[in-house]
Amino acid sequence: MPTARRSPPPNPKHNAPPDQPNTPFPRIFVFCYPGTPANAAENALEKALLPHQTMAVPTRNTHSPTPKKVWLPFCPITAFDARLNQFDFLFVRGEDSFVRAQLAGKPFVWHIYHTPDNAHIEKLQAFFELYAQGLGATAKKALWQLWLHWNGLEDQTHLAQRWLKVCSHHRELHSHAQTWAVKMRQGPELAHEILAWFKRLDIAC
Repeated sequence: MPTARRSPPPNPKHNAPPDQPNTPFPRIFVFCYPGTPANAAENALEKALLPHQTMAVPTRNTHSPTPKKVWLPFCPITAFDARLNQFDFLFVRGEDSFVRAQLAGKPFVWHIYHTPDNAHIEKLQAFFELYAQGLGATAKKALWQLWLHWNGLEDQTHLAQRWLKVCSHHRELHSHAQTWAVKMRQGPELAHEILAWFKRLDIAC
């Protein structure tokens, strides 16, 4: 999969979690599209967090923090990689933060942009199947169910259960995310691929 690289993100090998098997994902980054069902999912996640977990949410407005949630000011795009590197699990949206999450080597959930014709569902499924290659069946199922819930494709009343199942696989998911990030770095770069395509096109003409 070609990737568009803005600048080299931190090496995922330096992002290994501490050896604390009972404390999965202590710091969680949540960046999703506003409105329902995302707001409902965000609220449900806050209630589902384990005692050691906190979540951070970027915002342009002033909000009071809660025991489990803090608010972050938006940062320049050039500082986004460093911000992601501060967290252990990422909920990201759209395209750019989705790519940066992959290169960060952290487990993540993608909040995809919804389209009126529901084409986004097929896109979400196709990417997940590619990303999840190599995950054990149980971990893969747990992560996919969380993706479905976060995107409003399943009943969100069970989001807390989905989150706990994902947490139970935190070491496997983290290792898989690091392996994926290395694979992305070793693959072709999008800009070079486009230039090579134009050169081939010019020769063919």
